[in-house]
Amino acid sequence: MPKKPQDHKSGLFEWSTDAGTITLPAITKIKAGTLRKIRNVPDLDAVFILLEDVCDAEQLALVDNLDVGELNDMFAAWQESGDLPQS
Repeated sequence: MPKKPQDHKSGLFEWSTDAGTITLPAITKIKAGTLRKIRNVPDLDAVFILLEDVCDAEQLALVDNLDVGELNDMFAAWQESGDLPQS
């Protein structure tokens, strides 16, 4: 079961799982070009395009081991940790 996410002042977001810690850039550090890639795609596609753009292979392997509920919880916490532009 995931532990509480942490949004560090260092610009990182961490999500702890039984398999390890997923470390993502703070949601506010996502580059505009990445947002441009996901602006017109369905939500599920946007989630994975975003994760594939910001994760290395090790981090993606940890994400791949999450069940759907854990993925939803992590993504919601990541979004809530900062403000993304709304469409």
